[in-house]
Amino acid sequence: MKPLKILLYLSYAFLPFFACSCSSEISDKRIAATIGNEVVSTNTIDRIIEEDIYRHLCEIYDTRFEATHEFVGMKLLQKAADENNTTVNELINSYCVDNGISPNENDLRGLIDSLMEVYNATIMLKEPLAPMINIDSALLHSRGNANSDVVFVELLGYDCGMCRYMYKEYKQLLEQFGNDVKFVHSNFSEAVTPAARAVIAASMQDKYWEMNDTLMSRVNVVDSLTVMNIAAQMNLDMDQFIFDYSSKETINAIEDNNVYLSSQGITQTPTILLNGRKLRKPDDIGYVIDKIKAAINENS
Repeated sequence: MKPLKILLYLSYAFLPFFACSCSSEISDKRIAATIGNEVVSTNTIDRIIEEDIYRHLCEIYDTRFEATHEFVGMKLLQKAADENNTTVNELINSYCVDNGISPNENDLRGLIDSLMEVYNATIMLKEPLAPMINIDSALLHSRGNANSDVVFVELLGYDCGMCRYMYKEYKQLLEQFGNDVKFVHSNFSEAVTPAARAVIAASMQDKYWEMNDTLMSRVNVVDSLTVMNIAAQMNLDMDQFIFDYSSKETINAIEDNNVYLSSQGITQTPTILLNGRKLRKPDDIGYVIDKIKAAINENS
């Protein structure tokens, strides 16, 4: 049996066992083990390995999605060929000539996607539901619609190149969805960086977002001298800024925040939470936008 067929077979066989793991609402009375008269339920075990189960479910979902897309695509290609009194190969070659691509480029995904629109075909598979993550005790700053039930949380590091690259995309989301979504931001890194200290110090003078946006727009990681120059250009009270920047309270707050976020299951940046659930493709802005739109529709 081919690996793909084996994986799909296993997913069908074991999905009922996995499905309960990411939802606390489901009551599962199955027994995983007994210790004398004590019963250990599968729910107990699943909560311990919740992230691992979610990761495997995502792998199964991705494999099933690709297989479904390929299967539906072949049927649509045949359907279109039949309607145009041609063969599938001739249809593909015509598409490739018109678009200047080779027959194998991108697995002809563009042609299949266009045929799905023509024939109103929809893949109905649903992504696995990510575990809930509670970070209410983190150092959080928010903007957008403060009263919205749709909450978009950015956990970014100022020393993270991908975070700085994606931040301009996330900021455009604020412009696009600011009336419907509450946008929340927190720094997360392995160390206390000059940038993290600078935003805390700037927040003491109500300039958190100005400092944050400036630092996230930088190409390179900043040092202490750079953040001092930025603070001066922002016309901050420099005596107060230097005091807050250097204070033990600021350093402790950042360290505590990093430890707390780690304890809540945050392991890397960028991490995006939407209504408390981690988005698994934080660097795919199209994917992120689709998830935000779906969340808005669900709460409208």
